[in-house]
Amino acid sequence: MSVHKIEEKFQWSIFDSLPYLPANWQEELIKFTLSNMRLYAISPTNETSRETDLSVKIPTLAVSGGIIKRQLPWLYEFYEGAGLRMMQDFYVAEKLICAQNPLYAVNIQAAYDVDSRGNPMRYERHVDWAPTSLLYATTHPPGTGGELVVANNPSARGDEIAQDCIKIHPHTGQLICIDARKYPHYVEPLKPRDPSFVQERPLRVVVVMLYCTGPEGSCPESSRPSALDRHLGHEPEMV
Repeated sequence: MSVHKIEEKFQWSIFDSLPYLPANWQEELIKFTLSNMRLYAISPTNETSRETDLSVKIPTLAVSGGIIKRQLPWLYEFYEGAGLRMMQDFYVAEKLICAQNPLYAVNIQAAYDVDSRGNPMRYERHVDWAPTSLLYATTHPPGTGGELVVANNPSARGDEIAQDCIKIHPHTGQLICIDARKYPHYVEPLKPRDPSFVQERPLRVVVVMLYCTGPEGSCPESSRPSALDRHLGHEPEMV
């Protein structure tokens, strides 16, 4: 485990999740994602949004939690077991528990470089509702896009986020634990590959796992904003 601390600002921890996952987890997870992901457009109207252009439509891909729990039981076991333990090692302020509603407890976010209309695919500028861990199934080195960009300034919005920020580059098998409830963040679009090479399209796949506190804590499950699920594309029919 490596712990990063930047001037008492945003903090995160990196854990190696590979000892706790099946041998073929990456192949199975990406195949599952490609078979079940749905395209939707985020409109930054939720209270957690930190976009400045409220008219923007941000294309992204997602797999909601119900089907994950049914078809990838090993991933849910990781969420409730080793994933929870690693998150608690990072977040020592309060006792954490798993979310009871599978709709948002574990979901998958994915993105190509662009959508079918050529619009760059990224993830909305926002703050989180609860402590979150990110299990990466794909690797994106510096210069290829797909990095998580987190502002050190809690009041930053829009382009201000990148002016003073931390950039976390995805690496397969890493579990990134963060508490970004105060720190606006987003995901950069993947950069297109050189068209002169015959390769598959760039694809980013990450499992997002959300953890709550008990009723007396800072983020009990009952306090989750009611409009957040539909805002993120986690509609009931996807369960």
